[in-house]
This record gives sequence, structure tokens and C-alpha cells, in this order.
Amino acid sequence: MAGEQYENWDFDLNPDMPPAAGTRLYAHTKALGQEVCRVFSQRQVYRL
Repeated sequence: MAGEQYENWDFDLNPDMPPAAGTRLYAHTKALGQEVCRVFSQRQVYRL
């Protein structure tokens, strides 16, 4: 992946913190969520 990691934007991260599940997946899940919203909005017909 290109670009800065999200840890550079956060604050007060302790280097002794244990690794969490999902670490380094923020950019992937953000892009996936945007793609799902884009496809859903194109395929759905909204009636008010």
C-alpha cells in the first residue's frame, strides 16, 4: 500500500501496546466501505 499509515495521524500510541486484530487494515476497509456504498447507490432505486 502507498501512503502514510494511520498510526501517523493518531496520537498517544504507546510502542509497548499489544498488536490489535485488524491492524494495518484501515485503508482496505475504508476503501471497501466506500466501494460498497458507491455500488449500492448506483443499483438501488429509492422511492419516497
